[in-house]
Amino acid sequence: MAQSPDQHTVDAVLNTMLKMTAQYTSAQTMAIDRLLRSNESLRARKQAGYITREQELFTALTELWPQPERRDGLRVVAMASIGALRLAMEAWSQDGGKRPAADYLRRVFTRLKTEF
Repeated sequence: MAQSPDQHTVDAVLNTMLKMTAQYTSAQTMAIDRLLRSNESLRARKQAGYITREQELFTALTELWPQPERRDGLRVVAMASIGALRLAMEAWSQDGGKRPAADYLRRVFTRLKTEF
């Protein structure tokens, strides 16, 4: 994560996710999403991918904020952020990709940050 440790952790995660989603077109991402939802085995792999992303995000957060006393909080941020990503992408998919995925990410992360 090429982010500043001077920002809120949720903002750092959102900024990183926005950069990552910017590299994909909606049509490309929608096609991948449809494929991953096409059968049970692929859906299970997609869900397992969220667990891997959560672990990777936690590792990245602990590199940015290495203080041992923050580890539990950073784990919660990683878990909640990947959950928010999942919800945003589900909403994006259900809308048929009418708006950029970044719009859904911003909306869900705004709600997440409000609750933190």
